[in-house]
Amino acid sequence: MSKRPTAGVIALLMCSTVPIANADMNWATWMFLGWSFDPSQHTSTYTGGAFRQLGLPRHATFIALRSEVARPRNSIAVYEDYVNAVRFAPAGWTVPVAKFALRNLGERLAAGERPTLAQIVTAIADIYSGLSEAYKKVDVSDRATLDALAAPVLSALR
Repeated sequence: MSKRPTAGVIALLMCSTVPIANADMNWATWMFLGWSFDPSQHTSTYTGGAFRQLGLPRHATFIALRSEVARPRNSIAVYEDYVNAVRFAPAGWTVPVAKFALRNLGERLAAGERPTLAQIVTAIADIYSGLSEAYKKVDVSDRATLDALAAPVLSALR
């Protein structure tokens, strides 16, 4: 009597020996499928990252911005979405994307949304991280505009 390998063993062997054809396309397709049903429940990092990897930075930017506006009240994920939107944005889109994302964060804070005390440090760090990402792609003259938009958000978080 011979022992047959279980389905799990077969799957493990296939995963370790057979490369996935079009791995980036598969990644983007499956991540987008899950994200599209409820953007508020999925991180923009993985889905947007997949589109960016495929050379689709505008699509990646849309995913991050759509996720940001779809998040429920008091979600800390909106700050990560802001960073991702700025990171994914093509250079020419960076200032308008940062303006939109920061304005949305400011409006949320003005409406009474607040991260928990434990999350405030992360939110502030994300604001600075988004500015840092933007500074890599924008003219020095645009930095003051972004700083001015970030200032009230940072002030409201403190």
